[in-house]
Amino acid sequence: MATRIFNPLVKTIPTRIGVCIEKSEYEKIQRAEVEPSGWYDWPFDQNHRAQACTVDFRGLVIVCLPLDAKTSSIVHESVHVFEAVMRDIGEKAPSEEFRAYGIQAIFEAITAEYLRLKKVLDVSPKTVI
Repeated sequence: MATRIFNPLVKTIPTRIGVCIEKSEYEKIQRAEVEPSGWYDWPFDQNHRAQACTVDFRGLVIVCLPLDAKTSSIVHESVHVFEAVMRDIGEKAPSEEFRAYGIQAIFEAITAEYLRLKKVLDVSPKTVI
Protein backbone atom coordinates (compact mmCIF):
# COMPACT_ATOMS: atom_id res chain seq x y z
CA MET A 1 0.00 0.00 0.00
CA ALA A 2 1.78 3.25 -0.74
CA THR A 3 1.50 5.43 2.35
CA ARG A 4 2.37 8.97 1.30
CA ILE A 5 4.16 11.58 3.34
CA PHE A 6 2.56 14.97 2.73
CA ASN A 7 2.30 18.54 3.98
CA PRO A 8 -1.24 19.98 3.89
CA LEU A 9 -0.11 23.44 4.94
CA VAL A 10 2.11 26.01 3.30
CA LYS A 11 4.94 24.28 1.44
CA THR A 12 7.57 26.21 3.37
CA ILE A 13 6.58 24.60 6.69
CA PRO A 14 9.07 21.82 7.34
CA THR A 15 6.71 19.31 8.95
CA ARG A 16 5.70 16.31 6.89
CA ILE A 17 2.74 14.09 7.82
CA GLY A 18 2.05 10.42 7.21
CA VAL A 19 -1.17 8.52 7.89
CA CYS A 20 -0.91 4.81 8.61
CA ILE A 21 -3.66 2.25 9.04
CA GLU A 22 -1.39 -0.80 8.78
CA LYS A 23 1.51 -1.87 10.97
CA SER A 24 3.66 -2.82 7.96
CA GLU A 25 3.37 0.69 6.47
CA TYR A 26 4.16 2.30 9.82
CA GLU A 27 7.28 0.17 10.16
CA LYS A 28 8.30 0.91 6.56
CA ILE A 29 8.12 4.67 7.19
CA GLN A 30 10.16 4.34 10.37
CA ARG A 31 12.86 2.28 8.59
CA ALA A 32 13.06 4.85 5.78
CA GLU A 33 12.83 8.05 7.82
CA VAL A 34 13.89 7.52 11.44
CA GLU A 35 17.03 6.35 13.22
CA PRO A 36 16.30 2.97 14.91
CA SER A 37 16.95 4.43 18.38
CA GLY A 38 13.90 6.67 17.88
CA TRP A 39 11.43 4.01 16.77
CA TYR A 40 8.08 3.57 18.51
CA ASP A 41 5.94 0.44 18.61
CA TRP A 42 2.76 0.20 16.54
CA PRO A 43 0.13 1.73 18.86
CA PHE A 44 -2.54 -0.94 18.30
CA ASP A 45 -0.65 -4.02 19.47
CA GLN A 46 -2.01 -6.04 22.38
CA ASN A 47 -0.32 -3.92 25.05
CA HIS A 48 -1.73 -0.64 23.75
CA ARG A 49 -5.34 0.50 23.94
CA ALA A 50 -5.07 3.66 21.83
CA GLN A 51 -8.04 4.80 19.74
CA ALA A 52 -5.56 6.67 17.56
CA CYS A 53 -2.01 7.91 17.97
CA THR A 54 0.27 10.63 16.67
CA VAL A 55 3.99 9.94 16.75
CA ASP A 56 6.16 13.04 16.46
CA PHE A 57 9.65 12.52 15.05
CA ARG A 58 10.38 16.27 14.83
CA GLY A 59 9.80 17.21 11.22
CA LEU A 60 7.84 14.03 10.50
CA VAL A 61 4.55 13.27 12.22
CA ILE A 62 2.86 9.91 11.71
CA VAL A 63 -0.84 9.64 12.51
CA CYS A 64 -1.83 6.04 13.21
CA LEU A 65 -5.51 5.26 12.84
CA PRO A 66 -7.45 2.03 13.18
CA LEU A 67 -9.67 0.90 10.31
CA ASP A 68 -12.73 1.99 12.29
CA ALA A 69 -11.46 5.42 13.39
CA LYS A 70 -14.05 7.87 14.60
CA THR A 71 -14.22 11.45 13.39
CA SER A 72 -13.55 12.67 16.93
CA SER A 73 -10.28 10.69 17.00
CA ILE A 74 -9.15 12.27 13.73
CA VAL A 75 -9.97 15.74 15.07
CA HIS A 76 -8.06 14.95 18.26
CA GLU A 77 -4.98 13.77 16.35
CA SER A 78 -5.19 16.83 14.05
CA VAL A 79 -4.67 19.03 17.11
CA HIS A 80 -1.54 17.05 18.04
CA VAL A 81 -0.23 17.44 14.49
CA PHE A 82 -0.89 21.19 14.59
CA GLU A 83 1.04 21.43 17.88
CA ALA A 84 3.96 19.54 16.30
CA VAL A 85 3.95 21.94 13.34
CA MET A 86 4.02 24.90 15.74
CA ARG A 87 7.02 23.41 17.57
CA ASP A 88 8.80 22.76 14.27
CA ILE A 89 8.40 26.37 13.12
CA GLY A 90 9.06 27.87 16.56
CA GLU A 91 5.61 29.43 16.90
CA LYS A 92 4.73 29.72 20.58
CA ALA A 93 1.51 31.74 20.39
CA PRO A 94 -0.47 31.28 17.17
CA SER A 95 -3.59 33.40 16.89
CA GLU A 96 -6.96 31.72 17.42
CA GLU A 97 -7.82 32.10 13.73
CA PHE A 98 -4.47 30.69 12.59
CA ARG A 99 -4.95 27.75 14.96
CA ALA A 100 -8.50 27.10 13.70
CA TYR A 101 -7.57 27.23 10.01
CA GLY A 102 -4.44 25.16 10.61
CA ILE A 103 -6.29 22.40 12.46
CA GLN A 104 -9.03 22.45 9.83
CA ALA A 105 -6.51 22.03 6.97
CA ILE A 106 -4.73 19.23 8.82
CA PHE A 107 -8.03 17.48 9.64
CA GLU A 108 -9.15 17.65 6.00
CA ALA A 109 -5.83 16.31 4.73
CA ILE A 110 -5.67 13.47 7.28
CA THR A 111 -9.29 12.51 6.58
CA ALA A 112 -8.74 12.48 2.80
CA GLU A 113 -5.63 10.33 3.17
CA TYR A 114 -7.36 8.00 5.64
CA LEU A 115 -10.27 7.46 3.26
CA ARG A 116 -7.87 6.97 0.34
CA LEU A 117 -5.98 4.29 2.27
CA LYS A 118 -9.21 2.54 3.23
CA LYS A 119 -10.25 2.54 -0.43
CA VAL A 120 -6.89 1.03 -1.42
CA LEU A 121 -7.52 -1.72 1.14
CA ASP A 122 -11.07 -2.03 -0.18
CA VAL A 123 -12.58 -1.45 3.26
CA SER A 124 -15.98 0.22 3.21
CA PRO A 125 -16.17 3.30 5.47
CA LYS A 126 -18.98 2.15 7.81
CA THR A 127 -18.44 4.32 10.88
CA VAL A 128 -16.14 6.87 9.32
CA ILE A 129 -16.77 10.58 8.83
